[in-house]
Amino acid sequence: INAEYMGFKAQLIVMGYLDTLLKESAWLCLVLLFATSVHAGVEINLARLLQYNKDAQDHGSQLASLNFAGVYFAGDALRKIAFLHFDDIGDNSVMNLLHKKPNGLIIILPRVISEMAMWHTLQKFFYDETFPIPIYVAFENEPLMQIYKDLQVKETQLAEAPTKSFFSKMFETVMAEDYQVSVSIDEPKSSSPLQLENFYYLLSSSQDQKEERKASKPVIIISATYDVFSLAPDLSHGVNSNGSGLIALLELFKAYQKLFAAYGSFSKYDLLFLLTPTGSLNYRGTELFLNDLPESLSQKIEFALCLDSLGANDDLFLHLSRPPKTGEATSLSILEAFTITTSQMGVNYSTVRKAINQTLDFIPWEHEKFAYKKIHGATVSSLPTAASHPLDKGSMYDTTISTKILKRNIEIIAETLTKSMYGIIDQKNSIFTGDYDGLNSGYIEQLAQFLQQTSRFPTKLVKNSETMKEFTKIINKVIPNVTKMGVEYKDTDFYTNAQSKMKVIKVKSRLTDMFLFVVIGIYLVGLYAYLSGLNTFLSEVGSLFGKKEKVKLQISSTPSHQHNIA
Repeated sequence: INAEYMGFKAQLIVMGYLDTLLKESAWLCLVLLFATSVHAGVEINLARLLQYNKDAQDHGSQLASLNFAGVYFAGDALRKIAFLHFDDIGDNSVMNLLHKKPNGLIIILPRVISEMAMWHTLQKFFYDETFPIPIYVAFENEPLMQIYKDLQVKETQLAEAPTKSFFSKMFETVMAEDYQVSVSIDEPKSSSPLQLENFYYLLSSSQDQKEERKASKPVIIISATYDVFSLAPDLSHGVNSNGSGLIALLELFKAYQKLFAAYGSFSKYDLLFLLTPTGSLNYRGTELFLNDLPESLSQKIEFALCLDSLGANDDLFLHLSRPPKTGEATSLSILEAFTITTSQMGVNYSTVRKAINQTLDFIPWEHEKFAYKKIHGATVSSLPTAASHPLDKGSMYDTTISTKILKRNIEIIAETLTKSMYGIIDQKNSIFTGDYDGLNSGYIEQLAQFLQQTSRFPTKLVKNSETMKEFTKIINKVIPNVTKMGVEYKDTDFYTNAQSKMKVIKVKSRLTDMFLFVVIGIYLVGLYAYLSGLNTFLSEVGSLFGKKEKVKLQISSTPSHQHNIA
């Protein structure tokens, strides 16, 4: 009895160890399965393409979220996220890719682009058409380019598969890795109507003039826009167009505030500074400002000088819709002063005259809005030609300016206006050049750095937005008593974009998981057979697949038995 008891006890101990070992082995195998299937992921900054509705027609990328496997653009992109580098774009390559019906598209852009003509064509294609998938752009970086190369290598291996043996194909398939791509973000919402703001300030040359929106002398308007337009709203930095115009206006205000404080009484003019947020929206803010001006002030406006893209070209151009008439003394004086000042400073300068085409939906220059109100004006710019499309008003690649060129152009504008305002056109001595502290290179660089990091797409500039709060602080610091004016825009319905991050995880293929599952299953069955004994294992297997005896129930034919069974 003792021997049988001890044997039974030993059997229980062995079975306990066996059960524990099997459980731990199973958990270990599952951990190994997960560990070999998933690798650490990376996060990459993305910017979704523009989405808008105009004239009841949707345009641009219509969706935002995605969670699918990544694929090289030349491969089978059906229900996957296609990766396409700009340098690999050829004739009809984008159209051919979209015909494969991918679930999303990631366009990788080089840091420096050489094929600008192709880039403009591609931008207009994505701007005009409608795409029922998420489309993102991202500038190339090391993690993103590694993903792209891995996808390209995998596609090359698949293309060479027909020439390989069955076992070679099977091994490569089992060992292949995929990239799982996901962007978790709320779907975009309509932002119409946009509630934006104009900023303006009348700088009077008379010391006793304190009343707002009243001028004691003829008025010259200095105007600039501060919004930016591009194919990807999150990348609408526009440091040159029109960040340089914004910087120039603020620097000119500081310069003339000091000049008027000392010599304002000698000036023939007052200055009205205007900042509007709709340079990419047909200058709607400028139009509303002019409509809202009291007649007493609007009648005193004799010239409007608009500032646009002043920091990226050695040459300087003055764009006009028509030459000044004989009786427009202010316009004639300013144009003459521009010619003299640029000649004295050795700058290549020319005027460009282009008549207004009122049949076009797109307005290229701000001075055309003043022309509609019978105010003669011009736009000074480093651009030789007018924009012909909204996307020409900004670019994702517009991220730098030449501080030296911008400072020089501000000095030219200040010298020109001062010579005209004070009637000293022939004077050769420079007022605003050299060490004059009104033009501060440090401030220009600091503000340019802020613009490099901040998107100024119109949807980012709505009232009380974080971007607008920061922007208002900058303006108030230079112009403390600046006046705001509300601007409502609803001609185009833009959809809001939030900052996006793409998470990419490298995973083994599903065949790899299946292969590992089978191998682990065989291992666990073998382990159990070894520890429990072959005979016991075979007996248990036999009991699973053996025949079962059929049990028949004999029912008596008597009514009482039938009743009981029922």
